Amino acid sequence: MLWLSVSESRTRVHDQGFLIAEADADTDWVPLDCPVCELALRDTDDVRAYYRVECCRDCELHFVQPNMGRWNTGWRPSEKEIINRRRDLSDHPSYLVK
Repeated sequence: MLWLSVSESRTRVHDQGFLIAEADADTDWVPLDCPVCELALRDTDDVRAYYRVECCRDCELHFVQPNMGRWNTGWRPSEKEIINRRRDLSDHPSYLVK
């Protein structure tokens, strides 16, 4: 685990008692949710995929790899494609998707 030092001037205490720290602008952060399908990133495979192509591993396999050339020029799946993919995922037995 990576621990970062944080300046006290860039922190505050939340009403419920936990500490909130402002991130450095040059720090690489991974979002909690995939920017494409908006499902939670689940594991290190998702994090690695995010660093490669800025989406989760499932989106990388389903949307990016078959369309790598288009993806690299800015193409992204349509909202309908994303909704259909999320519906397909919800049909699979899993504790990851509700």
